[in-house]
Amino acid sequence: MFSFLSGAMATASQRYFAFEMGRGDEEALKKTFSLTVIVYAILAIIIVLLAETVGLWFINYKLVIPQERIHAARWIYQFSVMTCAVSVMTTPYLSLILSREKMEIYAWMSILEAVMKLLIVYLLNIISYDKLFVYGILLLAVTILNTTVYKIYCRRNFAESRFSFYWNSRTLKEMISFTGWFFFSMFSGTIQAQAVSVLCNIFFGPAVNAAQGIAVKIRSVSDTFANNFSTASRPQIIKNYASYNYRKMFELLYRTCKTTYYLTLIIVVSVIADIDTILRIWLVNVPLHTVNFARLLMIESLVSSVAFAMSSANQATGKVKWYCLTLGSTAIISIPFLYLFLKMGYSPEIIYIVTVLTQVVLTIIRTLFLKNIPGFSFKEVINKVYVPILKVTVPAAVIAWFLKFASETTVFLFLGITVRFIMIIAIIYFIGFSRSERIFILQIFKSIFRRRKNEQNYRAS
Repeated sequence: MFSFLSGAMATASQRYFAFEMGRGDEEALKKTFSLTVIVYAILAIIIVLLAETVGLWFINYKLVIPQERIHAARWIYQFSVMTCAVSVMTTPYLSLILSREKMEIYAWMSILEAVMKLLIVYLLNIISYDKLFVYGILLLAVTILNTTVYKIYCRRNFAESRFSFYWNSRTLKEMISFTGWFFFSMFSGTIQAQAVSVLCNIFFGPAVNAAQGIAVKIRSVSDTFANNFSTASRPQIIKNYASYNYRKMFELLYRTCKTTYYLTLIIVVSVIADIDTILRIWLVNVPLHTVNFARLLMIESLVSSVAFAMSSANQATGKVKWYCLTLGSTAIISIPFLYLFLKMGYSPEIIYIVTVLTQVVLTIIRTLFLKNIPGFSFKEVINKVYVPILKVTVPAAVIAWFLKFASETTVFLFLGITVRFIMIIAIIYFIGFSRSERIFILQIFKSIFRRRKNEQNYRAS
């Protein structure tokens, strides 16, 4: 729960770091970083104080825990509190790395973290000591290692990461205001997601919750590529805004919107038609409604991917009060509609039909708020973003359904996915991108190939 607040603050700190970098004010960047570290330290202290008072009381007197396991429960709770506090203090350094666009270290650390967590799962099978205790302490160790590596990397590479005490009430107020409104937007989305789970449980029971959980896991795969690409583009969008280079910012924004959508589309088109076969191979016994839920959630992911980069542009302005209030309110307002439809006797699929429509509205809202940035043109965003993705989506939808290999065998499943994968990439390249963008893409691949060839020649010599 506290990590959720930390996530909102991470977005705020990354915005302020990138903004100062865009202005080229190194002194202001140093002060902003130091102030951010102080704010996060205060947050970590508040988390620990609340956890060791109210939280500990709740553990000891309200949770129903077998008496023989209460000792282990207290230990895992303490490890969780320490892990959360350490994670909070990692955020300023991680935000600085992302703002500096050092994606290589971020990627390697993400891979390392995943490998270490996988190793923890393996160790739990061979260690005879209390597994809950071991799990807690090993997760804490991984978090401490991550924080240490990020801090050392920043101190060696970024002069602004050297902490010195600095306090500015005005900047602090701005950051808290930005974080507060952004937190409301994120929290509203979480409330909507949890409301979906609760309503599924109330009207249809836990079996539908199981189907929902599986579908959400599948949706997270299609979100991964879009989120990572959007994260990589965020610093440049904010820096261009800060340096008043609005033309360049919009060109990057439109290109990012399209590419993010196309990356998600490649995943969705490749698997959406055969998701029923994939689920049967994976689960054998597939819960009722899982296939429809998965397809609707992938469509929702596709719709939301268009506006990921638009969120970065809107946040760059710093004027997020009405933006976040509108997004959050829209997400919350959808909940009564969900309840009404279910009360009228609609099937569970209506839940995700409503969420897809809600995402459409949220995407429109994110587009409309771009008018706060000088030089924005509705005609331009339609011609450079929405028209190209529509031209790609229509033939992609045809491919998804007419090239469905109705077979239970893995070979035909793999064949169908591969054919769709290749065809959608070809459609995106020739229809989705302009001539200048195709030349740009080819130049990127040529530079990558040339660099690898030079590296091979260097090693050979």
